[in-house]
Amino acid sequence: TGSTVSKVYTVEIAGDTVAIEANKDTVVRNNDFSVTVTAKPNTEYYLWIEGSVGVAQPPVIKANQDGVTVNDTAAGDYVFSGTTTIRANTANGNNFAKIKTAGSGTRPIGFSTDQGTTDQTYTIRVQQTIDKADAKYDKVKVKVEKGDITVTASGDSSYFLGEEVILSGTNT
Repeated sequence: TGSTVSKVYTVEIAGDTVAIEANKDTVVRNNDFSVTVTAKPNTEYYLWIEGSVGVAQPPVIKANQDGVTVNDTAAGDYVFSGTTTIRANTANGNNFAKIKTAGSGTRPIGFSTDQGTTDQTYTIRVQQTIDKADAKYDKVKVKVEKGDITVTASGDSSYFLGEEVILSGTNT
């Protein structure tokens, strides 16, 4: 009686920035990689592999990820520069998506490569989904390269029939 009891809440104020970070700078073909978008919580953004038109086979965004809609129509039709749409700036529908950040303000997005993925550096871009010239965006570069195989035999390279030869090497 005569006193006020209040519950204590923690409030986190989110900034109006967007950032993207890759888990690897370089990936060997046939391996996966991911990027993580950090931005406003529970907000939609568009993500795409920038300038992948003309590339035989760029990495693709993995299907069935929470908060990630691959080949989203609105994302593909989004004009991000002048009259250039995301769809016109990417190789195919598996190279762009609409994403929604989680309550924490982050969203990881997985990408796949295979033996046919073109060896080069790719720029992955994330941008706010608002229609104004000063929409916030960020980019990250990921290099895809073919692997190497090396084999070396122990000893002096002179062997007898039945002799044990130890082979060693790498296979990336």
